[in-house]
Amino acid sequence: QGDFPFIFTELAAYMPERPPRAYEPWAKIRSAMRQLSLDIPNVGVASALDLADTNDFKEIHPPNKLTVADRLARWALATEYGRAGLAKTGPRFTRAEPAGGRLRCYFTDVAGGLVAKGSSDGSVGCVYVAGANDVYMPAQAKIDGDTLLVWSPEVKRPIHVLYAWALNPDGANLYNSEGLPAATFHW
Repeated sequence: QGDFPFIFTELAAYMPERPPRAYEPWAKIRSAMRQLSLDIPNVGVASALDLADTNDFKEIHPPNKLTVADRLARWALATEYGRAGLAKTGPRFTRAEPAGGRLRCYFTDVAGGLVAKGSSDGSVGCVYVAGANDVYMPAQAKIDGDTLLVWSPEVKRPIHVLYAWALNPDGANLYNSEGLPAATFHW
């Protein structure tokens, strides 16, 4: 068939909220799905992280199919049909660097900038950091330009970060200016 595009939807939030675990299988699958879209040419993924009905534990698929379809269509329009200026995905984490007792997280696909949906001061939820001991603690996170600064008073030298690393990452509110959510990430 040739080198044709392939677009898919990541796993949505599922089940009741619980604290993240470093080896959360659902988050690891989401992260692997996202990595496929980076490693394989012409592969795209649309986030459904924020679309699930987490009160209905029998139905894993997001009830809001129109938003899922819009996110899939955006990728196709931006990459295959040359629609300039259209964000194809939400913010994609690229790396983290130490920044004076904090970590600074960098992203691509921020469109007009990062947004902390529902926050008046740029605070981002569902973020955890760990030091060399790999013990993850809840972190504070704030948008700083097109980056995210994360820290915890309980972790003096953070070197690892988790975002939305849970079955149901309630409080995950990092988006780009076009309303597309950031995907689960770890460093």
